[in-house]
Amino acid sequence: MRARTLHGLIALVVVVTTLGCEEPPPAIDEVILTLRSASPLVTLPAVEPSRLAPEARALGPRRFVLPRRAMPHEITLDGFCPVTPSVTEGPVLDVALTPLVELVAPAPVGHDAAFTVEVRPGCREALAGSVTWQLLDGASTPLTIERRGFVVRGRTAPWDPPSAPRWGIVPVSAARAAAITLAMHYTRPDQPPIVREVIVLAAARATGVPSVPLGAGVLLRGGPFRVVERPRGSQSAPLPVDHELERLVPDASGRWVLEDASGRPLSLRSGEHVATPLDCGRGPCHARETELVLASPMTSSLARRSSEPCALRCHAVGEPGLPDGGFAHVALRVGWPTGVRGEVMPRALRRLAGVGCTACHGPGAIPEASARWAILRTDVCASCHDAPPRYGHVAAWASTRMATSDRAPETREPGCADCHTTAGFLAAIGARAATSVPEEAGPAGIGCAACHAPHAEARLPRAL
Repeated sequence: MRARTLHGLIALVVVVTTLGCEEPPPAIDEVILTLRSASPLVTLPAVEPSRLAPEARALGPRRFVLPRRAMPHEITLDGFCPVTPSVTEGPVLDVALTPLVELVAPAPVGHDAAFTVEVRPGCREALAGSVTWQLLDGASTPLTIERRGFVVRGRTAPWDPPSAPRWGIVPVSAARAAAITLAMHYTRPDQPPIVREVIVLAAARATGVPSVPLGAGVLLRGGPFRVVERPRGSQSAPLPVDHELERLVPDASGRWVLEDASGRPLSLRSGEHVATPLDCGRGPCHARETELVLASPMTSSLARRSSEPCALRCHAVGEPGLPDGGFAHVALRVGWPTGVRGEVMPRALRRLAGVGCTACHGPGAIPEASARWAILRTDVCASCHDAPPRYGHVAAWASTRMATSDRAPETREPGCADCHTTAGFLAAIGARAATSVPEEAGPAGIGCAACHAPHAEARLPRAL
């Protein structure tokens, strides 16, 4: 028994010693210093130890050990406000650096509407610089520059109404969101230039599927609508936008039921992307479909393109700038700097990276059976792929006869629908069960999902 106890104590000592060997505690006259950005929107680059003190040794790109006597009285790094560390807090010191400037982007402002973008100075020293602006993408009225460039004003493009559907949720493609991309150039005599981009939206993108994110305004047609049922704690209601459109901004997760003037119900569900369980492939449910979609390049799009400006809009879940529980929103919550390669991504973000389930199906749970036809419309893909000149896929499709294949009512009848509609075609080849499409949905043609069905077997046309 004593031998076993002794053996256990030796094992315990070995384990403790092994766990502690990763980073030994600092000597009594040393300090371990960690630097980080105080803003998840601005990344702190790797810092050379010599920027802190000649005796500093790197434990990582932003973590150092240095003698207490060599601690700098003030830490000044390019792009950040100076900060005075306090060495009285102990041998381990965490210092957050405030960016010199941050961009304050507005929420979606509406079409043909005025917008304002502000540059927020992080400290008094930032006011010594000046700002110039560049319109990178999108249509806008001439920009008005104020306060040495720290404020810029403009106006979004007018609404370009889609042809369908005539009733219910109005899809908003990437093009119809009327996004304006601006580049801010901040200059100061003693600093390298700082260049940041900001996107101003006229409207949040919408697939038309009645499963919608929180905080994203949903456009409605066919009203006026009134709220019959809403989630607990909600205060939102549809508000008129123009003579034919209303906007509902879901402010709580749950089920909504709206009614038009004739009493016809419109049901939708709202939620956060991060709160939606991603267990569709478990057990006997959708295991094969999940396996097939995991092989799609869309699921790893953010990992492959995280340095591109468009990455957070079209290569991750959610709409940047909205409280929708998407990638950009959760990155703000957990304080993770977006767009950084080589950093360990928190678990809460990994499930939102890439184009996951809720990007197409929505974060508000599965729609009611009568509304699931919307997932087959090209509008779902258009939320990202209708962004000319970079993405001209939807515009090219719209110019073909496939886009109008079911224009005549008889083409949507049994028999003809197998070749003239997306739902009929997918049902005919056994890719999915037959889907009933209501007449008010209007013609939708042979859409993207017919050939690019993400959950279909490799024998389907998507592989041709």
